[in-house]
Amino acid sequence: MEKNILAISSKSSSLNEKTMALLDRLCIVVKSSGRRSTGSLEQLPFFSQFIFLRSQAIPEAVRCGIALAGITGLDTVKESGYEKELAILAELNYARSSNQSAKIVVFGRSGDEESLYLPGKKFLTEYPNITRKYFPEADITFSYGATETLVAQGLYDFGIGVVETGASIKENGLQIIKVLFVSPVVLIARYKAPELELFGKLLQGVLRAESYQLLKANVSKENLAGTLTVLPALEAPTVNTLSDGCFQVETVVAKEVLSDVLLKLLAAGAKDILVQDINVVL
Repeated sequence: MEKNILAISSKSSSLNEKTMALLDRLCIVVKSSGRRSTGSLEQLPFFSQFIFLRSQAIPEAVRCGIALAGITGLDTVKESGYEKELAILAELNYARSSNQSAKIVVFGRSGDEESLYLPGKKFLTEYPNITRKYFPEADITFSYGATETLVAQGLYDFGIGVVETGASIKENGLQIIKVLFVSPVVLIARYKAPELELFGKLLQGVLRAESYQLLKANVSKENLAGTLTVLPALEAPTVNTLSDGCFQVETVVAKEVLSDVLLKLLAAGAKDILVQDINVVL
């Protein structure tokens, strides 16, 4: 029987900082001491503990029941070989330095896609199982690091790895030849359960909230109609009557249009405008 443990990428992982920030935004208290890889989780009824693991180890930990669920990259699930034995409860579009999912790509000094499938081509990669699936006739070597450097030096024909921006590949004089698949961060479990799926929605809500801000403004009765016409909303603005006969208008605004909306509000006669960060949008 699974323990009520959430598996999280270890502190050295590129995903750890962002994952911990998501939990913090949900006011989930993560307690650990020293260099221990385990600790307690508070404010979640279905998890009481967490365990830090290498991202590559999380699919197996969930499959074997060491953890009830885990947060890791889709690439590690595919590489583990347990993809059909695990349920993906939520896709979370973030990576180490952005809210964009990483990609698994083939890169090399030059070449086109057709050259990838020629027998005997030498591939260096941390993903031997994925590589074998896409290129069954390849000569595959497991990479312990510095994949771009070794490919750039001509020791291997191609490399397969995970990228966010592709900057490291370009800096080594290489080019991306083929994108194999997009690899979002995923919440996984052995089976789907309503409470775990709701937890996934909470995590997605935190990511969604990063693109929005809460806006409040006071408006006189004569300016209310004009104010409402310039306010976007996920549903519709909330309007509350104040004791002095004026109105407070509240809505959620995308950050990319916030400045424009503020200018229009001022022009429409709105006052006491307040903008706040949002933790979750569900």
